[in-house]
Amino acid sequence: ADKAKRSSSSDPGCLVYSIGSNNDVRFEKAVHTFMNGCEIHTFDPTLDKEPFVGGEYATFHPWGLGTDGGKEGQTMHGRKNAGARKSFETVTRELGHGGRTIDILKIDCQGCEYAAMPPLFDLIASGKIQVDQLLIELHDPKKSSKSPLFLNDFFLGADKAKLRIFHKERNHWGCDGYRCVEYAFASESFLRAANGAAIFNEENDHVGDGVKGRLPSVNHRPISHEGVLDMLDKQFDQRRTTRHQTSEMKDGKRLFDLYEPEATCISEVRFGSDDNYNAFGDGPKFVCGQDVIADKAKRS
Repeated sequence: ADKAKRSSSSDPGCLVYSIGSNNDVRFEKAVHTFMNGCEIHTFDPTLDKEPFVGGEYATFHPWGLGTDGGKEGQTMHGRKNAGARKSFETVTRELGHGGRTIDILKIDCQGCEYAAMPPLFDLIASGKIQVDQLLIELHDPKKSSKSPLFLNDFFLGADKAKLRIFHKERNHWGCDGYRCVEYAFASESFLRAANGAAIFNEENDHVGDGVKGRLPSVNHRPISHEGVLDMLDKQFDQRRTTRHQTSEMKDGKRLFDLYEPEATCISEVRFGSDDNYNAFGDGPKFVCGQDVIADKAKRS
């Protein structure tokens, strides 16, 4: 029996989507291992000639992310992508996940992101869909027949959806080592919760001794739980504003180098192997608040 299946109507627990697989299921296996109890769904329209190998961990769907009936990402992982394209809104509706929070949305769809993500960002901004984390590989817009302006529009959409960049890494294992970049985003609300859980002792409202020297202080007095998180949010907002100002000064030229992380997830881990942080290669991703998600999975 497929271990990933459960009734979404009766169980609003942890939910993870993995868009693009190429039958590399290290990410799905890590979620199953370290966040056991999460419902995992994997999507890949190119596996028509071979079986999906991750059935122990995830429910598989032979769909591509894009626009309904579109042709985005026609070639994925060097293979013809002949599967159906579905918008994110259609995917969640057909799977009965309306009203559910997507705890982690991992996407590597070989260029479909510039068509698929703007509508999703609008849905998140309007409150119709909640995504706590977005782990996505962005491909050279030129390879996707998009001008660099579309790259800037992508990040403006993420900002509108209140997603903060907390990690960035070039894909050194493909894309000539520079044409693709892995980005990790967390929603403002989830990042605040994850940082709060990492910083503070649950038994009181003050900073734990082990991290006092690395956090803001006022006149050397301990700051309350909410006070520290408010100060971190203010710093993150200032860095985002600086990014906007920098991109506006580039005379329309938009480069990956302009889009640096404005936020810090104190509990981030490189996620995608049995050893957790010692995970290398194109499959693993950086995840924020692993313990927070794992606790949610246990309660589901």
